[in-house]
Amino acid sequence: MNLQTAVNSRVPMEQPLELCFRQSKNDGAFTFFEADEEFASGHIKQLIFKNKFFISSMDYAFRYPTRKDYTLTNQFLEILYLESIKAESWEYEFGRFQVQSGIGTHINQKHQGKLVFLPMTPVRGIQIMIWEEFYLQYLRERFSSNALNVSDLIKMNYKSCFSPDLQLVLKQIKHSMESDVSSELYYEGKIMEILYLVAAKANEILSSEHNHNRRLTEEDFTAVNKARTIIDEQLSSSPKISELAFLTNTSAGKLQNDFQLAFGSTIHGYVIKARMKEALHRIDSTGEPIYIIAKSVGCKSPSRFAELFKNTYGITPMEYRCLKNNRCQENKNDG
Repeated sequence: MNLQTAVNSRVPMEQPLELCFRQSKNDGAFTFFEADEEFASGHIKQLIFKNKFFISSMDYAFRYPTRKDYTLTNQFLEILYLESIKAESWEYEFGRFQVQSGIGTHINQKHQGKLVFLPMTPVRGIQIMIWEEFYLQYLRERFSSNALNVSDLIKMNYKSCFSPDLQLVLKQIKHSMESDVSSELYYEGKIMEILYLVAAKANEILSSEHNHNRRLTEEDFTAVNKARTIIDEQLSSSPKISELAFLTNTSAGKLQNDFQLAFGSTIHGYVIKARMKEALHRIDSTGEPIYIIAKSVGCKSPSRFAELFKNTYGITPMEYRCLKNNRCQENKNDG
């Protein structure tokens, strides 16, 4: 019997995941798990804020078929952002699901199940689990009597809540985990962004017919126009949605819904578009350095500003300025 045969004879058809990782350290915020090289390669990095949410950054691959058996005793909202995965499958008491790369949102029920990983298929991404009381409190505050309907829609539609904005927030969280950012305040803010985006998409599906027929009152128009004016006047440090709601004498949930109905955009989306529009104007009309323009529209990171600008206009700020300067030079030469 050669060495490979000997190793294979010790490995079950589906090895339990618990064999594959061992806790390597706990620095007070993060918990690290390193793969046992006999069974897998890579690592898992976890961050838990009790009774609120759990974040796991994953980058590993198994050498053999691997299973994870679990019993869920609590209900939670799960968001998966998988950059790489090929043939992972979920088996619940009520069915079987193929998990593919991309974003999925799902409210897990209390049940037993099995998760199966195929060998030599990289798993890279993040998993976020938000405790039931935490996300339901948010839904109640935002949607009042409609909260459970929104919750049910999220529960039934695994892929329905995707949006480019959600992908961006998840990428930011993944990068922050990899960069050892451990601030509870930072992650709670990001989780609130996720809840807003997921719930907004679910509510959009749920109430599309209702919103089509609904008309804003004069008072509603006054509130959303005031909110838009405040945003336009404070682009470098736009107030939070809760602050806008206070300043317009309405609730955060109603303001967000009315704003989207009036202007066809979420408040967050409008802020980004307004900032990029102002940045474009300043690049066109001034010779200010790009990093100064970025700061003037509320972007502290030049790379983040460049990313937003390119997402909006299909070209980076520097590329746009160079293109503009070349055109100006051509016009002078033609003159």
